[in-house]
Amino acid sequence: MLEYLRIRHEASYENVFIKKVYDSFPNMIWAGGRTNVSPEKMPLSEVEELLVAYNRLGVGVYLTLTNHFIDKIDLSDAYCNEVLKILSQSHQNGVIVNSALLEKYVRNNYPSLKVSLSLIHFYSQPDLKSSFDSIDFSRYESVAIPPELNNVYCDGFMEKIEYLINETCPPNCKHKSHHYKLISLANKIGDASISAGFCSRHCTDLQNHFFLVSTKERLAFMNEEYGVMRFKFGGRGSSDKAYLLLLMYYFVKKEFVQSFLDYAGIADLNVNDDLYGQVFKMPYKEKMWA
Repeated sequence: MLEYLRIRHEASYENVFIKKVYDSFPNMIWAGGRTNVSPEKMPLSEVEELLVAYNRLGVGVYLTLTNHFIDKIDLSDAYCNEVLKILSQSHQNGVIVNSALLEKYVRNNYPSLKVSLSLIHFYSQPDLKSSFDSIDFSRYESVAIPPELNNVYCDGFMEKIEYLINETCPPNCKHKSHHYKLISLANKIGDASISAGFCSRHCTDLQNHFFLVSTKERLAFMNEEYGVMRFKFGGRGSSDKAYLLLLMYYFVKKEFVQSFLDYAGIADLNVNDDLYGQVFKMPYKEKMWA
């Protein structure tokens, strides 16, 4: 999609840009957010090739280094440090942190990297609000907040707040914090089974809830009324089909959807004029709920 929109500027909405992508590479013990355990680490040559490809498109890469259980000894991890050396070769790139220890280490050792803060890991409402109120926004390139705080606005720093516009969990889920900790533990010790199947075991309304998906009209309102500049699009927990449909909904004008599908060589995806509404007609686990 990035390459298509670069070629066909007229296919994208005015003043809507993909400025960065975020994830981590397999077996990075500093990583959080989602379980990313693999039999083998990605070769550093492939890491560099991927980062360069995004940077050439004008898109920064931010690594989600949000593991809950990082301690001082983990800071010497050879693979994580080698990846950050490559990442720091471009000023477009950065890291997302939630640990003061890791944040200090990155700032001291990789000063060219941008640093963003994540509050996604705080899920009890008192912790959410107190954590938000204590942020020194001037220290960070951006601050990612969970959807439970999507109605919170901060005068003077609205351009730094990233609002999550789609979510794969019910609001105020009492299991989220524990789930994130299990994901962190799985990544640190390299055992994906620790967090596998967590939602199906603990979310009693798994078959009845809907994913949060903000409409384009809602995003336009937040931008015009409150000056919100950054919206974070998440892919964790959704099917490839739902993910692609929503990417097209947010970034590709309706009249160019078929052109994009042809360019991408996607022949088995039937779409209609109402991409947003079409998502809600999918079978469960292909839904994005609102």
